[in-house]
Amino acid sequence: MGHATRCIPIIKELLTNNIDVVIAGSGKSLDLISAEFPLLQTLTLPDYDLHFNHFIPIGLHVVLQSLKIKRKIKREKLVLDNYLAAHEIAGIISDNRYGIYSSSLPSAIVTHQIKLAPKTPFRGLANNQIKKYLHRFSEIWVPDEKGSVISGELSDTDDFTAKKYLGVLSRFKAAPKTKRETFILATLSGTEPHRTILENRLIKSFRNSKQKIILVRGIPKSEEKKIFPENFTVHNHLTTSDLEKLLTSCKLLISRCGYSTISDAMVTETPVILVATKGQSEQEHLSRRLQSKFNVPLLKEKQISEDNLQLAQKISCTSENLLSSVIGKWVNQL
Repeated sequence: MGHATRCIPIIKELLTNNIDVVIAGSGKSLDLISAEFPLLQTLTLPDYDLHFNHFIPIGLHVVLQSLKIKRKIKREKLVLDNYLAAHEIAGIISDNRYGIYSSSLPSAIVTHQIKLAPKTPFRGLANNQIKKYLHRFSEIWVPDEKGSVISGELSDTDDFTAKKYLGVLSRFKAAPKTKRETFILATLSGTEPHRTILENRLIKSFRNSKQKIILVRGIPKSEEKKIFPENFTVHNHLTTSDLEKLLTSCKLLISRCGYSTISDAMVTETPVILVATKGQSEQEHLSRRLQSKFNVPLLKEKQISEDNLQLAQKISCTSENLLSSVIGKWVNQL
């Protein structure tokens, strides 16, 4: 398995089908999933360890670090092959890790990004390479509703006959049908300096407000002693259950426009204000997609203010359970 939180509902579905699961990943993502499933065996994979500069578009970063990415893919494939040589494995599910596959086993990859977003520098060149990687897998699982409702052009392609939709995946459950409270939940994530830029903007926008802000900083091992306004309740990190309680009871969520955040907001029916990371063409594409289909506002950091809170919108989600069907059929071929 890969490293994202969307693996959690997939693992739960596998366990429901009485499948023994080994979790593979790296860093804090592996730590998070291991905490969810403490009894499952784990395998540590090499970390991609990619670095991004605030002033260079992410598409150009990918091109500049392409050789490093290829080396990382070869390294994770070697780790996997060594593991397969010593253990009996029936199938492989990779979360967007191109080296986690086997030509001799059913191998599915979970990804919402079959193609890079429009306007990404060197998009054509990168898409050709991605296509080569994806053709190594026997199935491609898109964590989206049929028709690529969220991802749009990122996954809406007929290039792969093995593409299947899983539906919207989240580690959280739907919100209870009760009145939401008055506090605002703000969650931070991603690479620096973007995480800190949004954090500082939130402090500036709400330091003199009577509005209660609960801030989850997304830095679980940080020992930084930062001073926050009195109306802020701050957590460096929260468990899944604690974060779920906040997400299903908050007035609204302010966060980056990451794919997992969008999925979580859809499942929990949480009104959102999403801010795309500057220079990240995927998030900019997703934010435009959400504005077009769900009227979610396109805001920049400097536009976050108490006056704009009324712009928050829910993102609708169907209740069709595609995951059980896809997993069930895949399990039957193992």
